[in-house]
Amino acid sequence: MLWTWFRRLVMIGIPLILVWLEWDHPSGFSKNVYEGLSPLDDWWMWLHIFQSFLFGGMAVAAVLLTLNINDFWGIASKLAAWLFAVCYLVFDSTAGISVGLMIVTIQQDPSMDLPTMQKMLQAAYLNPIVGGSGSFFSMTGSWAWLVAVATAIVAIFLHSKEIPLWKRLPPLVLLAVSGYVLYVGHYSPYGPIAFSCFAAASIWFEMFRFGPAQ
Repeated sequence: MLWTWFRRLVMIGIPLILVWLEWDHPSGFSKNVYEGLSPLDDWWMWLHIFQSFLFGGMAVAAVLLTLNINDFWGIASKLAAWLFAVCYLVFDSTAGISVGLMIVTIQQDPSMDLPTMQKMLQAAYLNPIVGGSGSFFSMTGSWAWLVAVATAIVAIFLHSKEIPLWKRLPPLVLLAVSGYVLYVGHYSPYGPIAFSCFAAASIWFEMFRFGPAQ
């Protein structure tokens, strides 16, 4: 019973919290990071602190999809989920927490040279390795999530052959939407759509007792 409630908390609760959290996640400010984010005060920093825990939870949720499936597809899914967690935490720490902290520091110390600090913010956010806009870790994390979900779909489909297709396909379609949409982005509206679909798929598994809910 305890394990069941833990699974539901991770696979349904965490995605639903992220739906709410990402609803107002801003985007489209990469040309002028300070101008786009300074009105948020310290919220950009706190948003990404919260996200760090929740994205880690989503990696666990992805692992739970194939927890009892240890063929090629199941293992590939788990490895990709681990890579997703690592990459998302790296780029979110830079483009989110670090950038947010710099904005708070600028606002609290008017003596700072604003043009110089704005250039530092731009450089951090647009860094090609760890930045938040098309960086190596950003793109690798997005691809890792897509692979984790896609391989989990194959694994669950192959290991649920006794389940009629009308029961088996809907949650897998929802997972496919979640995988692709989060690959596109986690800001609004993509994040809320992706996490809603993941939560809905998890609810379906719980209702019909197959896949991760077996």
